[in-house]
Amino acid sequence: MLREYRPRVGGDYADVVKTTTFTTDVEEYHRVNDERAKYFKSDLPTSALIGVVPLAHPDLMVELEVMAVIPTERFKPQE
Repeated sequence: MLREYRPRVGGDYADVVKTTTFTTDVEEYHRVNDERAKYFKSDLPTSALIGVVPLAHPDLMVELEVMAVIPTERFKPQE
């Protein structure tokens, strides 16, 4: 969903300043790091990992919260 929403508001992965990962298995955090490396090429945003039991749906293992700061000149308000 982040991949779809970002361009609609004028954002880019470089605008992300913080991610929070909620997971049901903190032992699998290395897999989350591997995925982050695919999208954040240079300066990685600050991050937090929170172990939870369970997430909103029993089939989910990971939920990601992302905070971004988009410069005003690129921001596209949604109607």
